[in-house]
Amino acid sequence: MWESTGKFLVIIEPGTKAAYESLMKIRERLIAQGAFLVAPCPHTNACPLAKEDWCHFSVRVERSSLHRKTKEASLNYEDEKFSYLIFSKSPLPRCQSRILRRPFKGEGFVKLQLCSDSGLESKTITRKNKIEYARSKKLEWGDNIIKL
Repeated sequence: MWESTGKFLVIIEPGTKAAYESLMKIRERLIAQGAFLVAPCPHTNACPLAKEDWCHFSVRVERSSLHRKTKEASLNYEDEKFSYLIFSKSPLPRCQSRILRRPFKGEGFVKLQLCSDSGLESKTITRKNKIEYARSKKLEWGDNIIKL
């Protein structure tokens, strides 16, 4: 796949532990071949997640009435989990960190679980820092962070 890629290679897999482990092997191999990792990782170091954990994200998908009937579901949407990698043939700026879990938005604070080039970080932004707090309330799982 990498040899036939023009500018970017995007790989998307189900958000399962097995698919994530497969992606990590692909990640390691492509970085060794000189590919430039664009996302989701903010670094090319080894993944800092614990063995029993895996990096994945979620997207809400609308269900058609046929889809609902087929799945015998009552909701008109489904939250699909996925894992992905994006590589480039040339270097591009990477994000400073990425939100790994759904942000916890409490009364007067937001807690973020981040992956950065220095590893895993937990960051709490309080109402005292008005600008950061206002920005952090709008952040979602999977967003990249330029600066907080």
